[in-house]
Amino acid sequence: MFRFAFIYWIGIVLVLCAGEDTGVSAFGKVVGPIWNPIVVWIGKHVLGIAYELHPGVNGSVDKTTDWIGVLVAAVAAAVGSLVWALLDHRRRHDDQLRSLLRVILRYTAACVVLGYGLSKLLILQFPQPGVGRLLERFGDSSPMGLVWTFMGASPVYVFFAGASETLGAVLLLFRRTTTLGALIVAMLMVNVSMLNLCYDVCEKISSLHLVGMCVFLLLPDLGNLANVVVFRRPTQPAADEPALFGRRLRRTRWILKCVVIGYMVIFDLVADLPRFFQSNSHTWCHGYWGVTSFTRDGQNVPPIVTDATRWGRIRFQDTPDRLLVRWRFMDESLGVLYTVTLDDTRKTMTLTPSDLEPPKHPTGPVTFHYTRTGPDQLALEGAVDAATLSVRLERLDGNNMLLLNRGFHWINEEPFSR
Repeated sequence: MFRFAFIYWIGIVLVLCAGEDTGVSAFGKVVGPIWNPIVVWIGKHVLGIAYELHPGVNGSVDKTTDWIGVLVAAVAAAVGSLVWALLDHRRRHDDQLRSLLRVILRYTAACVVLGYGLSKLLILQFPQPGVGRLLERFGDSSPMGLVWTFMGASPVYVFFAGASETLGAVLLLFRRTTTLGALIVAMLMVNVSMLNLCYDVCEKISSLHLVGMCVFLLLPDLGNLANVVVFRRPTQPAADEPALFGRRLRRTRWILKCVVIGYMVIFDLVADLPRFFQSNSHTWCHGYWGVTSFTRDGQNVPPIVTDATRWGRIRFQDTPDRLLVRWRFMDESLGVLYTVTLDDTRKTMTLTPSDLEPPKHPTGPVTFHYTRTGPDQLALEGAVDAATLSVRLERLDGNNMLLLNRGFHWINEEPFSR
């Protein structure tokens, strides 16, 4: 069983390292070109999968190729442990390998959970839902989208979840606090796994395996924990986990530990901080604007919900290298996606069809003269499709909506559930 677990967990760690952005992306870039064709070949020729397989990183770790990787790890562990048992009956190195495996699982779990924890502390994994999300119909949300919305609606809860994950990850990094860290992370990951399973979040493989890693790390202490928590019996102090490199290399071990921990933290911060500062730095027009008045060729166009030509709202979106804009018509259909060039001197916006989503019938470039009649009011004058438009806009603020402005109340005289 130990040898099966050793081979299986090493395989799973390699799969996670090759497929997740967890501080070892360089490893994934080396292994990916070798591993991905093998997985695709197994899927096509061994499992007989007819549809196209897409290995690599795309935000989901529940792809068919990821499940094939789990299957390969399990089969390799079954065959490898049998061969290992036939070749080595004396088990002379099992204790050292057990210590090595515990170190690998501790640092792998800590690395993954720390990445999630820090992103929550910076309110990046679950940002506050934007106006566009709040304006969508509740029933049109996917289960996963619902999770992101209810989490993001409370930044305090997101911060608390991130602090809990960060605490558990840090405790896993030290031998003496491994049990406490594994207990904390296991409880957190069981809850995360249930959310992933019940709301179809595409992180099922990684969260369930994190639970399994914590259970493996807790195995030596399960008897003592049961005696204290369940049976209320006295128990003996648990023996310290043996150091992997022995006492003679204590200084080397600590230097290596500091280097690994420093790399993990720096990698996560380097990945998260640019997004954090970008989320707090936007062009003045960034966001959603509601159309309060729409005039075409001098004629006012009333806001009829079935109108597929009148704008209902417009969104300016900052990206790392450009400013984008798209309007949505009254019937909720989308207009062309444009790249915006602002000229604050001439007060003009030049809209060019974006190469990110080439339109079937390009319209543009379009030039609007704009006037800012207030911090949250904007007027546009220009021609689109040979029609002269005069549009009045007002910035939409999600903080004015009930989900975000309800606030906290110690006293509730009656339920407020809408």
